[in-house]
Amino acid sequence: HKSEVVINEAIPGKSGKNHKIPIAVKQNGMYIAVGFNKPTGHSVSKKDIIKFYEIVADVKNGDHGTQLIDAIFGSSS
Repeated sequence: HKSEVVINEAIPGKSGKNHKIPIAVKQNGMYIAVGFNKPTGHSVSKKDIIKFYEIVADVKNGDHGTQLIDAIFGSSS
């Protein structure tokens, strides 16, 4: 299995919107993991998590995310 790590990738979701994903892992052309980080400001809020979940769900339901099994949202705060 060929895996690659991509940075700042525009990944289309089922909605047709391209989501800029800070870091993702692809395996055989399919996204299997995505990661976000909140580098500045306050700790992660409920609003941040809801937005993150909506993006991940849209990507997972899109053509290139059906094998997405891991999503991480980190914070440096």
